[in-house]
Formats: sequence, C-alpha cells, structure tokens
Amino acid sequence: MPAVDSASMSRRMVRVETSSSRARVDTGIRPRPWSRNMMRSSRSARMPNILPHIEDKGCPIRPVSLWVMLRIGSIVWHTADNSRAAEFWPNALGYEQDDNPDFLIDKTGGGVRLHLDKTDRTHLDLWTDSGQEREAEVERLISLGATRVDWEYPAGADFVVLADTEGNLFCVIGS
Repeated sequence: MPAVDSASMSRRMVRVETSSSRARVDTGIRPRPWSRNMMRSSRSARMPNILPHIEDKGCPIRPVSLWVMLRIGSIVWHTADNSRAAEFWPNALGYEQDDNPDFLIDKTGGGVRLHLDKTDRTHLDLWTDSGQEREAEVERLISLGATRVDWEYPAGADFVVLADTEGNLFCVIGS
C-alpha cells in the first residue's frame, strides 16, 4: 500500500475484498449524505470514481460500502445473574470490567464491549457519531428491509430500536 499523506487523510477510504485478500483503497470521494436515489441506482453509478479503475485492471474486487456510518459498539447480553456472568465472561474472553461493572471491555482496546443486562434481551448496539448519522442510518437500514419497532422511548433517547429481516431486535445509537 502506498504511504498516506495528509491530503489523502480527508478522503473517504473504502474497504474492498478480493477472493484472496482485503485492502483499503483511497477512492478520492468525500463522504456524501445517503439518499434513497443512491441506493436505487446501480453500483457503478454510486461509485463512479473507483469502479472504472478497478474494472480496467480486471481485478475481482467487490466494494463493501462507501456510506456506512455504523459500527458495532456493544453486544447487550441477557443474563439471569450479572455477578455470575461478570466472573465467567472476562475469563472466557480476556476482558476486564469497566467503571460500570455491567460493562466488560477488551484489555487491548480492540474488541467490542459486552454489556451484561438482566432486564434486556440479547441484541446488538450499533453506534454512529451523531444524531444526524443515526437518522440517516435508520433510513438506510429500513430501505434494506429493517422495520421500526413500537417501543417506549425515554425522554431524550439517543437510540432507535429496529428489527432485522428475521425479527431480531437491534439498536442504532447516536447522540
């Protein structure tokens, strides 16, 4: 991979996969807000600057996404006894308890947080960096087949509860 200079740091990176490896490619495209028209258009129309270059080289590359703003922030794990689970899971995963004993974090800082919870069902918490990104991602996920769940939200909630195409609940969080 070529060295990254400060000018290319502001460009959007895209993760690509080939049959034998993964790489990050600088597309030169700055992130744009997501819209329904972008999702309905063909893949090459959504990524005009990268696909011709890739296809010209005859490379079997499959762009993963240019506009995904989500990341798995934590896995909420339903438990019957948090103290018993807090003894088992850190040893099983090599995690340690956070300041809040219901949160387990990777000692290396690279893993996803595990949230032990007696009152909630097991689900993913998907994080965004802002409320605007949260709303854009909710709309994008709905266009992919997710559905809004009728939920009692507390005042000032920074999350939206959705169900995937199989009915599994997950939260999209962004403040």
